Amino acid sequence: MVTQLVRLARKEHLSYDEFGYICQQARKKLKLKKPKREQRLPQLLTSEELGRFFQAVREGGRVEHEIILKLLFFTAVRVGELVKIEVNDVDLAACKIFVDQGKGSKDRYILFPQTFSLVLRAHLAAHPNFGC
Repeated sequence: MVTQLVRLARKEHLSYDEFGYICQQARKKLKLKKPKREQRLPQLLTSEELGRFFQAVREGGRVEHEIILKLLFFTAVRVGELVKIEVNDVDLAACKIFVDQGKGSKDRYILFPQTFSLVLRAHLAAHPNFGC
């Protein structure tokens, strides 16, 4: 039946939206329900794997890469939000970063560990134009 429906759609030169509408109506008529997608939890790295990962990053010799990756791991900030962060968005004393217009065009703060604050402070002091 599906093959016949596809052939008919091609013969009639239906657009994607038109074909979607027809499929939706067919599902309603036949009282079919879409199967629910299986939701799998993400697999987390073990401490050993995480240690090896950051060791490999350190061996690459670029401190900026390690800082960026740790920021991603510590805060779970989205990459699109991370690239928009400016130095003046970082509050080292409160261990938080202001994310302007993140997902859903919402502003929010992300927190990071106190120990990482020391790393950021040292890096920003050594590279005052970082991110500019």
